[in-house]
Amino acid sequence: MQHGYHDHETHQTLAAALRRKDCVVPQCGFQLIELLIALAVISLLAIIAVPSYSRYRDKADNAIATADIVAISHANNGAYIGLASDY
Repeated sequence: MQHGYHDHETHQTLAAALRRKDCVVPQCGFQLIELLIALAVISLLAIIAVPSYSRYRDKADNAIATADIVAISHANNGAYIGLASDY
């Protein structure tokens, strides 16, 4: 005797269920509403995450710019001190 959907009794049970319009076939895949809910959740997370990420990136860029300005300032002061000692 075979098992699964190829079984004769199972085939008759499925055929009878389909005739009654109450399908007993296991559900495979996702329904549209499940996909829409998943899309909504992902969208909400993106709405929250993107501005935060942009703020952190801007703060990092400002920190890098400040460090560069300080380095240029120190280099400039060192060059000025070196020129002043020549006189």
